[in-house]
Amino acid sequence: AYSSVAQIGYIVLGIGLATERGLSVALFHVVTHALMKSALFLSAGAVIYQTGKRDVRDLNGIGYQMPITMSVFSIGALGMIGIPGINGFMSKWYLSFAVLEAGRPFILLIILLSSFLNAVYYLPIIISAFLRESEDRKNELVKDELPRLMTVPMMIIAGLCILFGFFPQLIMGIIEQAMMTFL
Repeated sequence: AYSSVAQIGYIVLGIGLATERGLSVALFHVVTHALMKSALFLSAGAVIYQTGKRDVRDLNGIGYQMPITMSVFSIGALGMIGIPGINGFMSKWYLSFAVLEAGRPFILLIILLSSFLNAVYYLPIIISAFLRESEDRKNELVKDELPRLMTVPMMIIAGLCILFGFFPQLIMGIIEQAMMTFL
């Protein structure tokens, strides 16, 4: 939840540029953030539902016990970091161009620093889930024991994060049309 502050910062930054591109990017980030954060929170809820674990330190090997859930979490987390192929990268990419267009290149350093900080707190969770040995069970891949009503929405959201990572114009096209009514 703390990363939401930084994500809202991107939105405010886009608006604060006081340019058409900045506002478009801010609206695009609203959508991308909603998807990435939904993937993260739904995944966390699924882990709590299936295992009762709430402490990050207890998630060693959880990727083998809950591969779908932790894959969805990984997509959301990698999007927050800004890894190419996921919507968060495109959002930061567009924001970077808006910053340059507005003549404020020093703000790129803030975007890069924020991405680095996202990596610092998300990557250890992914590494623990898939690369560390569980203390209470063997690291053997099994299917998530979740109801479909939990797994299907998570998978759809993760799929949208990837879809908009490769085809951001699906959202940006709508936003740019809407911008005409704002300006």
